[in-house]
Amino acid sequence: MLAEANEDVRLSPRADEPAGEISSRAAGEAVGAIRRLAEKAEKFSPANTRLVATSIVRESRNADDFCARVFRETGCAVDVLSGEAEALAIAAGVATDPAVAGIAGAGDLFIVDLGGGSMECILKKTGAAVVAESFPLGAVRLTRRFFPSPENPIPPAETEQLAAHVRAAITGFFQKTKPARECLFVGCGGAFSVAGAIFAARAGRAFDAPESAKLPADALRALRDELSGKPIAERMKIQALPASRADILPAALTTILVLAELAGAEVFLRSRHNLRYGIAAGL
Repeated sequence: MLAEANEDVRLSPRADEPAGEISSRAAGEAVGAIRRLAEKAEKFSPANTRLVATSIVRESRNADDFCARVFRETGCAVDVLSGEAEALAIAAGVATDPAVAGIAGAGDLFIVDLGGGSMECILKKTGAAVVAESFPLGAVRLTRRFFPSPENPIPPAETEQLAAHVRAAITGFFQKTKPARECLFVGCGGAFSVAGAIFAARAGRAFDAPESAKLPADALRALRDELSGKPIAERMKIQALPASRADILPAALTTILVLAELAGAEVFLRSRHNLRYGIAAGL
């Protein structure tokens, strides 16, 4: 890895924007971010460049218009990934993580990547092919559907409604795949990174320390309950919690906890080697 940069842009429509499509506002923000990131990448004279889009774009009615605008204004062609292709690329990314490779060994490996629009679940059983599936259970999507006022403390009833929705959506995947309880559970995406950063800050450890990569489900549950009981102004005072994540983290953690319940996961190993690493490896 020579360099890495992020731009936080939400493509999903706001409450005052048409549902099911990418607004002109969001498209403009995305174009600006892509242009800036492309300029940073160009300094390294890359032999290959690939720009991919995931759930929000592939589900939007105006995806073709959005992709055309990106190409027109940045010169970058957008490759819209299917849910399965996204999940498999995430698996390829996790495979590049030395920490995962050093622990996984010959056992089963379960990967969950939770984004803003979707959640990908990938299971690699010993001696078997990878089973990968994408679900429309992203943290931004679920927050907007189940928490009408995420800036306020979140009522337990709303949390339970969200949990029931997630449970209904993914129970079939676990009935079909039956991951072994002793398999290695790996978590990718912003929620795992932010939770890890909060735990590391509270323990006085470096974020990149090996111990900081272990996220017990019990600790995630306690953090979810803490955040849900606070208004957003109080959440934003928590060390290592970015303001841009303060509204969606309770929904993200609830989703992760339902998955942990169904999979029997007691601890997740946090990995930053997610989709972008898989795309880069493919190049």
